Amino acid sequence: MIDKKYSLDYLALIIFVLYMLTVSLYISIFDSFVIQVLILVFSLFLFILNKTMKNIKYSKKRIDKFWILSILAILGSLHSSNFIIADIAPALIFVLIIIIYFYLREYKKGLMIILKIIRWAGVFYALSVFLSFFYPNLYNLFFLRFLRYVTISRIELLISNGYYTGFTSDPAYVAGYLVFGIGALYCSWRYYQRKHAIVSLLLMFIALLLTQKRAHVVFLLISLMFIYLMFNKQDYVKIIKYVKMISLITAVAMLLFFIGINTKTGQVLFYRFIGTIDNFRLGEDISSGRISLYLHAWDLFIDSPLYGIGWGNYEKTVIGALGVKTEMKTHNIYLQILSETGIIGFLGIFTPILITFISTIKTVKNAMKELIVLNQEQFVLLKFSFFIQIFFLLYGLTGNLLTDFIFLTIYFISISIYYSLLNNRYYN
Repeated sequence: MIDKKYSLDYLALIIFVLYMLTVSLYISIFDSFVIQVLILVFSLFLFILNKTMKNIKYSKKRIDKFWILSILAILGSLHSSNFIIADIAPALIFVLIIIIYFYLREYKKGLMIILKIIRWAGVFYALSVFLSFFYPNLYNLFFLRFLRYVTISRIELLISNGYYTGFTSDPAYVAGYLVFGIGALYCSWRYYQRKHAIVSLLLMFIALLLTQKRAHVVFLLISLMFIYLMFNKQDYVKIIKYVKMISLITAVAMLLFFIGINTKTGQVLFYRFIGTIDNFRLGEDISSGRISLYLHAWDLFIDSPLYGIGWGNYEKTVIGALGVKTEMKTHNIYLQILSETGIIGFLGIFTPILITFISTIKTVKNAMKELIVLNQEQFVLLKFSFFIQIFFLLYGLTGNLLTDFIFLTIYFISISIYYSLLNNRYYN
C-alpha cells in the first residue's frame, strides 16, 4: 500500500491547499488566469489518477445533483460572453473547484494537515504585514519589486492610506488568510502549547487590524462566537459562557477604543473603525459607497430576472451607470449572482450551499448530543468546517467571494472536510 504522505491524492490535496494560499500572486506577478487553470487541472488529474490506479469507485451523494445544477448554471450564465480567456476563466475556475471538491471529500485520513498549513500560513502572512508596516524598504526588496507595475502602484497607494497588504495584492486577501489562520488555531487550540498559540493569535489579530478590513474583523468575531456557543453540551453552561464572552468582548473593545483614540499606533490600527462610528453617528454612509453598487445590481436583476446579464458582466455596466471611471464588482455575492445569473442561477448555486450549511448544523447538534461519535481530531475538523461556512455566508454580504478564489477555494475545502467526516461518523 502506498503511504499517504506519498500518495497521489495526498499530493493533490496539498497542491489544492497551496493554490488557495498563493492564488493572489498569479495575477499580481504573471497576469495570468491560465496558470490557475493549469494548477487546478493538475490537482484534479492527480485525484482521478489516484482513483483509477487504486480502482476506487466514486461514492455518490444526494447533494451531487444540486452541485451539478450549479455547474450548469455557471456555464449557462456565459450566454453573453465573448469567450475570451479573461471572460470565461473565472467561471471555468469556479467549475474546476467544484469538481475537485467531489474528489477531495473522498480523502479520509490526514485532514489535520490542512489546518496546520493554514495556521502557519496565517502566521507567515501576519509577519509579511509587519514587514510592510515596519520595514517598507525590505518589503520592497523581497516582494514589491517582483510584481507588475500596475499592482505596485496600487499597493503603494493602499499603504499610503493605511491599508497593509502583506505578501498579497490586496488587503482583503491577506485579511482572509489571517481569518483562516485564526479560525484554524482556535478550532485546534488544544493541539498547541498555550504560549505558542497565544503568540500566534496575537500576531495574526494585530496584523488583521493593520489591513483595516472592518468586515473581516466583525464577521470573524461573529463566526468565533457561533462556534464557541454551538460546541457546548449544556444550555446553562452555554448561557454562562455567553455572558462571559459578551463581558470579555465589551472589556476588550473598550480597551482597544481607548488605545485607538489616545495613541498614534492605535489611530493607525483603528482609524477606519473610529471613522465608521463617527459616520454612523452623523447619519452618513458607512458602506464605503457600496450601497449604490447594491442598488445597481438589484436594478439589473429586475431587468433580467430569469437568466441575468451573464457571468462577470456586472462590473462592465458600472462605468456608464454609476459614473465611475473604473470597473467595480458588487461586493455582495447574493446580488452578484442574482444580477448575473438571474433567479435560476441563484437557486442553482445557493441551494447546495444552504443544504450543506443546514446539514452541518444538524451534525453539530447530533455530535453535541452524542448521537454520533467523533474522535478529538474529527471534532476539530467539524469546528473548522462550520467556522469557514459561517464566515463565508457572512462575508458574502460585503465581499466578492465567488471571484476572489481565495475564499471560494477555502469554502470548498471546508465542505470537503465536512462530507469526509460524514463518511467516517459513527452512530451511538
